[in-house]
Amino acid sequence: MQTNQTNQSIGNKELLRRACELAAPFRVTKGEEFRLKDTDPGDTLDFD
Repeated sequence: MQTNQTNQSIGNKELLRRACELAAPFRVTKGEEFRLKDTDPGDTLDFD
């Protein structure tokens, strides 16, 4: 059973890595400089 846990753990790490890559362009890193009115709600980076 340890093999299944290891495989699942590797899968979870890959899932987390991909999620971080997808979220990076939408991340607010400088909160004081961020203004919602300056963002384009239609900007989905080709995610339709």
